[in-house]
Amino acid sequence: MRLIPALPALTIVLALAACATPQQRCINQHTHDLRVVDGLIARLQTDLARGYTLVPTPTLMPRWVMCGDPSSDDGPGMCLIDTPATVNRPAAFDIAEAKRQLAQLKVKRRELQQQAGPAVEACRAAFPDKG
Repeated sequence: MRLIPALPALTIVLALAACATPQQRCINQHTHDLRVVDGLIARLQTDLARGYTLVPTPTLMPRWVMCGDPSSDDGPGMCLIDTPATVNRPAAFDIAEAKRQLAQLKVKRRELQQQAGPAVEACRAAFPDKG
């Protein structure tokens, strides 16, 4: 798996956000919390179905890089260096607590959905699609 450096990844996200229509930007602004809760619900459901959770763990991974003096007779070479990375490690978790959290998140999702409904409709009225 190839890791994308943070700055180029952020640039890509910002460029894609700039492509959104005014209506999409308005809707995204008013449904941010709903999308976050949806992601948490999905993660808990996956963990419960799997029976364990995945915990991001910092580690060092070997990576080949160019090294050496390019002007020498041997030319540049390859060196193996350790670079910081994050891997997901399986871990046990409290299933009963996860089920309680899931139930609470589903209640919160319904609340957020009700709150977002009028705001989304206002966005659609203020910025109609030109299709």
